[in-house]
Amino acid sequence: MAKKAVLKCPSCGTELDQQHKGCPKCRLQNPFYGTNRENAEAYALELQGVKKRSRLITFLTLLSLILFALLLNLTMSIRTAKQLTSSLSSDEVRDSRTVAEENYETYGMTLETYLQEGAYVEVAAFAVENDLLDSKVYRPYRLVFEQSLSYTSVFENFRDAALGDELDIEAVINGVNDFYRYYDPENYTDENGQVIEVAEDRTLKARINMDRDIRYMIASAFDAEVPSEDEFPFMTEEDRAEYIRSLRQ
Repeated sequence: MAKKAVLKCPSCGTELDQQHKGCPKCRLQNPFYGTNRENAEAYALELQGVKKRSRLITFLTLLSLILFALLLNLTMSIRTAKQLTSSLSSDEVRDSRTVAEENYETYGMTLETYLQEGAYVEVAAFAVENDLLDSKVYRPYRLVFEQSLSYTSVFENFRDAALGDELDIEAVINGVNDFYRYYDPENYTDENGQVIEVAEDRTLKARINMDRDIRYMIASAFDAEVPSEDEFPFMTEEDRAEYIRSLRQ
């Protein structure tokens, strides 16, 4: 059954007849005036459809604007959170370095105790935990820190293998080569060959002791002879890597 339209005033909604020239209530010109009933109903249906589509478009437009506003707000919130996190992280780093620099005497005594006891894994952990690696105040210890980190990497790989894990031979090689990259039993030098001020003789002794420990760890892990202290530290990285791989065969 075809849908029958009700002729209503587009302005106030008063029911109209195509015989009325204008709306009896608001006096708006009657858009159905002079048409036959069939044409008037068709026009009324079309007009109602236009209104419905218009309301739908308005609703979708408002919904889009709301979603856009929510998305924009979410984006700004994420950006603000990242900036805040970055700021907090920077503040934390500055705070930890400030604390470390203010407590140089106390921290220095702790480091010297570790070095005296040969606790090089603890040296590395203490340096990382207290953000000492890039501190200018602790520059005399810089290469001790770097080499103790490499030493720790080698130590942990051999320890894990002894506890049943598969030995990561390439990680061992990388750790050993990192340790010997700037190794000099007599001086501290940077990557440009410039001598760096040392804290005390114990820092040089620490490097020699770490070298000895690494060579003994290699011998123990592969059931081999202890690598020569006169040759092994001064091999090229490629020769040292090949030597370590040959011990596993």
